[in-house]
Amino acid sequence: MRKRLVRMTIAVAATLIASGCSSHPDSTAALDPCRQIGDDTVRAAGFEPSTKLIKDDVPGSPAHECTFTAAATGMLRIDLYTSGNTYDNLLTDAQSRAVTNGRTPPEVSKINGRDTFTHPEEIIGEDKSIPLGCSATLRTATGALKFTVLPHAEDLYRTDDACKAVSKAAQAIEPTIGTR
Repeated sequence: MRKRLVRMTIAVAATLIASGCSSHPDSTAALDPCRQIGDDTVRAAGFEPSTKLIKDDVPGSPAHECTFTAAATGMLRIDLYTSGNTYDNLLTDAQSRAVTNGRTPPEVSKINGRDTFTHPEEIIGEDKSIPLGCSATLRTATGALKFTVLPHAEDLYRTDDACKAVSKAAQAIEPTIGTR
């Protein structure tokens, strides 16, 4: 009986190792930032880990949206884009909206060597657009990862602060993506 248990344990361990099951960010596992970002990383990004909310949390499936909050900054929203929502498509859409709304085009750069574009977010009203924080979208192997900082209501027009906060958050969290 004991030999059988040892053999089963070894077989399970070998299967897990062979399948690439790893918590290292360079693993081949599906990107699931809402579950894979550690508490220390969330704090380094300027937000409180205990405030995490995952939208439509389905066990065994990557979370495509989650939020964290901070008393001083507001809310950090993380969106995982896959299945045709490529970085290039999202960049083209953001550039088009900037032209249509007379806004500054997205700033294309790199965060920790990864393609990124950053731009103020807005709500389109009947006669004007209303500022609504700032976003940084990073290229991933399977699509894109978008970070948005939504300031407190009294700070909505301060998109420069939101853009600084979203850049800080993206720089802190990007290493958890690995090669995915």
